[in-house]
Amino acid sequence: MAAGVKKIVSTILSEAESRAEEIIKDAEKKKDKIIKEGKEKAKKVKEETLRRLKKEGKMKYRQIISNAKIKARRSELKTREKLIEKSFKIAENKLKEMASKHSEKYKQALINLIERSITEIGGGELQLHLNSRDTEFIKDQIEDISNKVSEKIGKNVKLELGEEINTIGGVIVRTKDGSIEVNNTLEARLSRLKKVLRPEVADILFK
Repeated sequence: MAAGVKKIVSTILSEAESRAEEIIKDAEKKKDKIIKEGKEKAKKVKEETLRRLKKEGKMKYRQIISNAKIKARRSELKTREKLIEKSFKIAENKLKEMASKHSEKYKQALINLIERSITEIGGGELQLHLNSRDTEFIKDQIEDISNKVSEKIGKNVKLELGEEINTIGGVIVRTKDGSIEVNNTLEARLSRLKKVLRPEVADILFK
């Protein structure tokens, strides 16, 4: 009986040892597999992270360059606009100087502006609104201007001096009832011409 018990114990121990060895070997295999998978996963994460950071870096670089270009373009346009406005301001000052000196060139230009305004309205009873200096000059020219334009357009033209206005030069012509007005002051003409001349001025300045 003792021998049988010994055999049983021996067999159990032998199986236990064998089973333990199998478990250990299996654990070793799993350990190696887990370590290998862990390394591969870590490598993959590292590569993906590097790719992502590289991509983000490129995007950020492009964004910085794009923003810099936009900023530079805005600055350039702002500088151009200042130069264009400066050109118009110089032109305005020259007109002021010409008008204040009441040169023959300005006087003729003023008469032309009045005649053009009357023609645009189509004649009739009209009022001329000028600054005080031009009013003094034009009051002696009214009859000649009326006759000249009347003959030109084939309609009766009757002119009278209206209320004086604050302007560097030029004229506002209104119908007597105030329903129609043509503003040909130098300021108004310069303002209108800005839109037309701006591209030409820009072309001259930045060609």
